[in-house]
Amino acid sequence: MQGMLDGSQDGREGLDVADTVDRKRVWNDGATPLGMRKILTIRFPGPKDDEDTEGEAWHWCEKANEGGKSAPEQVLWQIHVDDVVTRAKSILSDLSLPEEVKQAVIVAAQFHDHGKRRKLFQTVLGNFDPNLPLAKSGRRGGRIAETYRHEFGSLLDVESEQDFRSLSAEMRELVLHLIATHHGRARPHFATVEAFDPERPPADVEAIATLVPQRFARLQRKYGRWGLAYLESLLRAADWAASANPSKFVEEAKA
Repeated sequence: MQGMLDGSQDGREGLDVADTVDRKRVWNDGATPLGMRKILTIRFPGPKDDEDTEGEAWHWCEKANEGGKSAPEQVLWQIHVDDVVTRAKSILSDLSLPEEVKQAVIVAAQFHDHGKRRKLFQTVLGNFDPNLPLAKSGRRGGRIAETYRHEFGSLLDVESEQDFRSLSAEMRELVLHLIATHHGRARPHFATVEAFDPERPPADVEAIATLVPQRFARLQRKYGRWGLAYLESLLRAADWAASANPSKFVEEAKA
């Protein structure tokens, strides 16, 4: 198609810019992709005159080892964050982007995983030591379902960080969006079941959740559909690279 979208397609399955090799959205009764697991279903209401009929649905699928258990051994939270910042700077060094945009990506890398410090998330990772928060649980993860999204928690935490507050209002918006989308959510919103924080007041949570889709719409108008997806991919790539090859595992960090 020489770079153009195929107008004969229905615009749903396989064409979303957030879909990657690690995350796919399947429409209705489509099969779960090989090697993935279904983690969330977003169902649309059925016909108004037939309350017993279920509507169509998106099924969110992720690679079986995606998330906190992707590293082979435990990785400390601070080590992972530092690794992501290093990877982000390396990626950005070869790109012709405005300096303020590069700085926004770096700040997003600094604070993208702050929500992982919650006691609930550490419990999900099987960690009960409050003095050594983990980013990755390795093969020792807990068996608690992960409905809390750490990136949503990070949105609440970053607002108080000086490096974030020193950015222009426009770049703060970009940072928040990059954090929110680094695991594919927030395009355009978080599912209701995932829009919560175990340690923050409901009023704060509701305010943040309401702003997420509004921010997505504004930034997509500014950067374009593919331009915004490209900027999102920079933090995702840095996070993936750091997760795949941590600079240190827990035992090395303690030594």
